[in-house]
Amino acid sequence: MLIKRVSSPFTVRGLLGAVCAMGLFSCDIQTQEILPSSLGDIEDSVNEIAKKEEVKMEYREASCDAIYDAMVKAYGKPMKGPIPVYVAGVLLEVADATRTIMEVDGGDQNRFRAAILDTDDPVCFGIPDGRILLGRGLLESVVKNEAQLAAILAHECAHIAAEHVWKRLDKAFEETFWLQMGSELLSGGKLSERNIRKARETALKEVGLDSRGRKPLEFAYERREERQALEVAQDVLESLGYNVLDVVAMASTLRAVEAADAERKPVHNLSGQLLSRLEDRKFTPGRSGREPYEESVLARLGEQQR
Repeated sequence: MLIKRVSSPFTVRGLLGAVCAMGLFSCDIQTQEILPSSLGDIEDSVNEIAKKEEVKMEYREASCDAIYDAMVKAYGKPMKGPIPVYVAGVLLEVADATRTIMEVDGGDQNRFRAAILDTDDPVCFGIPDGRILLGRGLLESVVKNEAQLAAILAHECAHIAAEHVWKRLDKAFEETFWLQMGSELLSGGKLSERNIRKARETALKEVGLDSRGRKPLEFAYERREERQALEVAQDVLESLGYNVLDVVAMASTLRAVEAADAERKPVHNLSGQLLSRLEDRKFTPGRSGREPYEESVLARLGEQQR
């Protein structure tokens, strides 16, 4: 049978399986035997699924841009100078190790890059498209050496590679955005400005931000997500020769700093039990950093602010 070619990340076989599950026709995917109720219905359904996936990709792009813009408005603009360059150098090694350990490719979302926001807030968050945002306050009050900087970067890379935020945003796509806009989008082309605004609003609501930057980040990872991200961070640090205990040290400090802010719910779900489990994992001893972080990096931060 002839099926129209569609632009979609799914295979035709996968699309047929999805349409089959919708009950429009019966089929045996293993033998590829198809009993159509209507050839037109099958083609329409396959193209509808493909169109929905195209819209989801545009929704994802708009969502990530919205989160980045809102974070910059809420916390501060990205810094320039030697500190971001230094962090990017550490991230280069961390990113390669994370991709290897998690067995993910170097696709768009796994091309990790970092920005340091000019804020005293110790914020850290990985946008699902690979952008990692760190507050200047994180480098000053939480991170004590290069190993801990590598730990926080690996931790955020792991959240991104495991698609922890995507799962929440995609759920919002299904339950809010597509439910409200789907029928309009199936008959149109690319997302209109109105559709994009709705996509951005949907994503920002899911992570607790607003487009004007009046609200800080209000997103909480699940405990199992934190455990996975921190265990990956430990594996990354061991592979790079850092002291793995610095992952627990960093997480303990971050937990204390986030808990001290009574006005906000902690972003990172770091329980004492989780930290104890991390301490029980066995690793090869390693270094804390290739250079004296406190003397060099914090001095550079001071020079940059003068």
